[in-house]
Amino acid sequence: MVLRQALTEHIKPVIIINKVNRALARSLNGFFSVLALCHTVLTAVDPATGAIEYKAQSPDEAALIQAAADAGFIFRRREKEKLLLQTPFLKETKRYEMLNILEFTSAQKRMSVIVKKLDDQDGRLFLLMKGADNVIFEQLKAGGDDLKRTTEAHLEDFANAGLRTLTLAYKVIQDDEYEAWSECYHEASTALDDREGKVEAVCDEMECKLRLLGATAIEDRLQDGVPETIADLKVVGIKIWVATGDKLETAIGVYLSPFSGVGLTDL
Repeated sequence: MVLRQALTEHIKPVIIINKVNRALARSLNGFFSVLALCHTVLTAVDPATGAIEYKAQSPDEAALIQAAADAGFIFRRREKEKLLLQTPFLKETKRYEMLNILEFTSAQKRMSVIVKKLDDQDGRLFLLMKGADNVIFEQLKAGGDDLKRTTEAHLEDFANAGLRTLTLAYKVIQDDEYEAWSECYHEASTALDDREGKVEAVCDEMECKLRLLGATAIEDRLQDGVPETIADLKVVGIKIWVATGDKLETAIGVYLSPFSGVGLTDL
């Protein structure tokens, strides 16, 4: 009886730790998988080095995919509608089918992809999303308050440091749910009247009840010589206005960080 009690007291915290580790591993896998799959990037292989080069529409998108690759989640290539992803957990390359790309718009401030895992034992459908934190938080399912608070604190720290932020989330989609939604999406995307509004409404129906994964932050650097050029413009009396779609804290941080040495400290 004493031995059983001693073993129980020893094993119980180990089980709790293992559960926490498994949950953390799942979250990290989801976080980096979204970075590596939620995009429209193309790849090219350097013939001299064999290194993968990412061809993205924006430096931010390329940086996020490279960050995922640095963590072991390497987006290998796109083969028509198939996405190939190498992870640090498996020797085999994971394959996904890209079903839909719900593109970023200035109104929606988010981008999503719907992918199907191509695995004999796991053919689940996933919606992967990245976007502005105020938009993503509105689309989350109930619960996960601790992660929300932690992420909000991180976002505030990132913004105050002048970093550009994105929030990541996902959900698993049931097959019947996707089939019904796909028909509505096709009708909306081929509508002759108010196509954009109808597509947006259908996307809203799918992009909801998500699970939060976390947030990213990217330093927004100006090109060489820009602060000095702005300083010269200020000397001759030309005023500079900064237009941005970022969070207010980010905009202030970006404005102050490169200009602090040239006398532009008042907004």
